[in-house]
Amino acid sequence: MSDGSPDDSHSHGHSRRIADYFILLRGRGSSLSSADLQQLQSWEDDGLSWLAIIAGIDETFRRRRRPPASLGDCARYVQRAGDRAGADLLDPALLAAAFAPTGVAAGELTREPTGQAGVASGAPCTAHPQPRTAGETSGADPAPASGAALDAEPRPWRGAWIRLDAAALDLALDARVRRALRLVADELEELGGEADRDGVEVDAGTLAVLDDAVAIAVLDQLPDAARRVLDRDAERFVAEQGIGAAAALVAAVRARLPWPVISGA
Repeated sequence: MSDGSPDDSHSHGHSRRIADYFILLRGRGSSLSSADLQQLQSWEDDGLSWLAIIAGIDETFRRRRRPPASLGDCARYVQRAGDRAGADLLDPALLAAAFAPTGVAAGELTREPTGQAGVASGAPCTAHPQPRTAGETSGADPAPASGAALDAEPRPWRGAWIRLDAAALDLALDARVRRALRLVADELEELGGEADRDGVEVDAGTLAVLDDAVAIAVLDQLPDAARRVLDRDAERFVAEQGIGAAAALVAAVRARLPWPVISGA
């Protein structure tokens, strides 16, 4: 049972994002089974972060002919993602035009005014970005952790962090998208600092699902009606574009609430 601590709340938020992601990809049901919840708790107890779990789920959907029915079906690839990282992992496209929103969810998928987390009105974003820590500047390479040796060449994760950071500070983007970008950027910076101290690279599989992580963090801020619209969009993209469920979900979110591509840019 939750003790109400900040860490517990943080973990609960990640669990909810993972559950939503899996349910949307699976295309049926509205909640996880008790066995799925136990599997998710087991992964978290093993120290796997939400992005590592997402990477494993994504790989499962890509490799299996039939979509996995449970999180247990994803265990092989989730564990593989954790093994590749070897340590604590990061705590958790691409269409030019969007379909017009319809029904009750239409207002939920338009721009959210800055400082308002509810229904959007279409007004432009005007809020200031979240405060940055001392010494950080927009688009700058994050400072290495204290005691970490400077590398002759930049680590791959730093390029991804720069793209995340710059996008999070872009006031032209929807406020919910910028909050999602900031969440992923902050966690990537923490992971990268740990990797640098250990003299290792951030796992390439982790870097490959950064856009998925942003999409999930955006979805986390949307009401159920808006998620159903995005779910229908994703199904349409699978049928029309022949892409996988995970790529279709990211595409559906980015088509309506866009941000610059982060992974593989």
